Amino acid sequence: TEWYAPSAAVPSVRRRAGSAHRSVGTLLWAVILLVAAEAGLRVRAWHRHGSDAPVANIYEADPAFGRRLRPGATLRGSQRQVSINSLGFRGPEIPSTKPPGTLRIAAIGDSTTFGMEASGNGAVWVERMVARLRDATTGVAYDAINGGVPGYTLAVSADQLARCITPLDPNIVIVNQVT
Repeated sequence: TEWYAPSAAVPSVRRRAGSAHRSVGTLLWAVILLVAAEAGLRVRAWHRHGSDAPVANIYEADPAFGRRLRPGATLRGSQRQVSINSLGFRGPEIPSTKPPGTLRIAAIGDSTTFGMEASGNGAVWVERMVARLRDATTGVAYDAINGGVPGYTLAVSADQLARCITPLDPNIVIVNQVT
């Protein structure tokens, strides 16, 4: 009977059961925290952007670029408003044929050019630059093409320039490809 010691085996089993219980409890709390964080981010997105998937609605599939901005799309939220004009660029409408005497400035690039976090189209750096030019000069009309699209690479932006922006006859093209 000396070789059998049931009292020594019981604490070992209890220790393993307690350890497993703590692991399950920790895992459960981690899942609860992740679910709460996801819910909080979705509520923030809904409040800020008017949707819990804010950018999906402004894109459409494009065979050349993978995706492009959908003409006429809008995002409205409590802190920002994004509108895509009929030509498929962020910003106000501009005529596809440049009016005589107009200096047309195009900017291409990624999300830093597009300005997703700007409160409205007028707060994006492209529109602010053109507004300052309008204020500083007389006798010259300006318009801007914001060719920025979040996620575009330099190669895709260059293709967009050749296919979509060059036909609009810009006088100046600014490349702002940060990432």
